[in-house]
Amino acid sequence: MNNKIDLIISPKRVLKVLVVIVLLLTIASIIGQTYKYTVGHDRYIVDFFDLDKEFNIPNWYASTTLLFCSLLLVFIAFGSRKAKARFFLHWIFLSAIFLIFALDEGLKLHEQSITPVREFFSSIGFASVGFFYYSWVFPAAILVIIFAASYVRFLMNLPSRTRYLFIIAGVLYVGGALLMESMTGLYASYANRENLTYAILTNIEELLEMVGILVFIYALMSYIKSDLPGLRIGIGKS
Repeated sequence: MNNKIDLIISPKRVLKVLVVIVLLLTIASIIGQTYKYTVGHDRYIVDFFDLDKEFNIPNWYASTTLLFCSLLLVFIAFGSRKAKARFFLHWIFLSAIFLIFALDEGLKLHEQSITPVREFFSSIGFASVGFFYYSWVFPAAILVIIFAASYVRFLMNLPSRTRYLFIIAGVLYVGGALLMESMTGLYASYANRENLTYAILTNIEELLEMVGILVFIYALMSYIKSDLPGLRIGIGKS
């Protein structure tokens, strides 16, 4: 006897749930930061919902969604391989990248590179001020350009709807991770970071990243539904 249950998840329902979660986390964070810098009390609960802090609810949410992206990409990779489609290695490499992103989000590894990279730039006469105050954004931007160039053919071979969603997700995520990080760096290099303006800038940065990821999750799940209809997550006992 073979009893099997197919776990079917609606991309639109997942998107709606994630949108609600992101909105609630953002509202809680902004209220907390406003309370902190106007009333003047820094309660533990404020940091627990701050989008820019580590080891709290928004941080756990972000790292979990990045890990979910990595798992979806693995499913797509092997589903594509089974269907004898192209770009298996591209899907696998993309999955590995998101696994690294998930680890980085949870452990804030990129922040530990700021000091050594800043010291290296100083040693060659390049001051880490302004847009490069958070010096990791410079090598990260170079890596993004290399990655984008190497994935052009991959993107062009995707269905048009998936391709546009991937591009939107990428622009939102990179816009938050690099562009807004540079903007907060510019502000931090000339002003005190302990104020509401800086807190709002960092919250916008994290919000853009979270929105980019939820768009990417929707794109991946929609791609599985429409272009890999034979791919199913099964739970059963034979």
